Amino acid sequence: MPPALRDEYAYIPNSITNGFSMGPLSLPSSTHFHKNHYKEDRQSSIDNWLSKSLEAGFIAGPFDPAQVEAEIGPIHASPLQIVDKHDANGRIIKERIVYDASYPKTRPGQPPPPIPSINSQIRKEDYPCEWFTAVETKILIRSAPPHARFAGFDLKDAFQQLGNLPSQRRLFCINVLDRIYVWLVGIFGLTSICGLFGACCDVTCFFLELLFPLLLTKHYVDDFLVADFAPPSSPHANRPFDLILHAVREFGWEVHPENKREVVDWIHFFQAGPVTCSLDTSSSFFHTPIFSDASDFALGVVLGSKALSIPLPPDYCDRPDINIGVGEAWAFELAVHAAIAAGARSCVLLVHVDNQGVVYALRRGRSRNQLVNEVIDRTSEYALSFDVELSVRYVRSEDNPADAPSRGDSSGYEPLIFPFDRPWESILNIRSS
Repeated sequence: MPPALRDEYAYIPNSITNGFSMGPLSLPSSTHFHKNHYKEDRQSSIDNWLSKSLEAGFIAGPFDPAQVEAEIGPIHASPLQIVDKHDANGRIIKERIVYDASYPKTRPGQPPPPIPSINSQIRKEDYPCEWFTAVETKILIRSAPPHARFAGFDLKDAFQQLGNLPSQRRLFCINVLDRIYVWLVGIFGLTSICGLFGACCDVTCFFLELLFPLLLTKHYVDDFLVADFAPPSSPHANRPFDLILHAVREFGWEVHPENKREVVDWIHFFQAGPVTCSLDTSSSFFHTPIFSDASDFALGVVLGSKALSIPLPPDYCDRPDINIGVGEAWAFELAVHAAIAAGARSCVLLVHVDNQGVVYALRRGRSRNQLVNEVIDRTSEYALSFDVELSVRYVRSEDNPADAPSRGDSSGYEPLIFPFDRPWESILNIRSS
């Protein structure tokens, strides 16, 4: 492991034993339960989720609120909401229960809420980790020797394999029908959890490479890629991948059970007709730096010395299935169109984005949010038609020039003018100005 990362990740061993701190969080001084954001007719979905989470050991409960407060002090409960995934016909095919740690949100021009959200107290920049990208995957496969072997595995339940710090659990309560449940593990939606989990996965990769010579291990969040470069003449040649999975389990991870369904789907896909994909990589990058950003009320793009700001309804993040990540994805799509309109052709287009969740989704090629998935599909297809290879890089908010345009301030920039679609208008039911 590089010395810099050794210092960066020094907190991990103790956290594995005692629980991971989710950030520099202030414990509640008074009890407050935010109202849940799901409709009463969806209560059965919540009940099923609670039952499964209790059985898996992700939460504890149910408890009487007054008794909990009397024993441990004031407690806080963020709202639950249900995010539905639909098929092409609009039918619900999957429900995801979300703990909204970003509620309540601070609105521009309005005073901060009296009780701040959990995420407002966390800086995502404080939780870095390494991520493998799609471009790096192409380069790895293209440069691999003929004898190389590849495999992959998936960590079950991802963030929920990390125990949280018991002293912070007063903040991580769930209030359902006047009964209290308490989170015992990492929560999807916390600003810090991607970095904490990713850092543990980084350490796992270094551990496997130390344990198995001539092995390269990379991960995309909870999905791992293993490349075995041991040549036929090596004593390590043809080692079974079960040895690697055994080491992963010994390290403490629970690996997702073997599932052949996805393999069957891929077989059907390849049998449907000729499928080709070039592993060649573009040798040049687009010459003009480009940045994108979104706020609660606008999209912003900066291309060199030019900027564009697109206002959105101030309540758009409160609408069903929409959060700031969707806005960030729209801004990214807008940036790609801007660069191609400016002449990007047969090159790598590097877009700078300051939302880690969107960066990870774009790198993986999928998201938990259907609207973000639609952006990924549209943008990838559009870029491909111009032989443009998309790459995304995380940039801190304070270093992102598009931050100001995303808040309506394009002063100091020339206007960025080009033709583009506005897919968000039909979704938000707004008219072009």
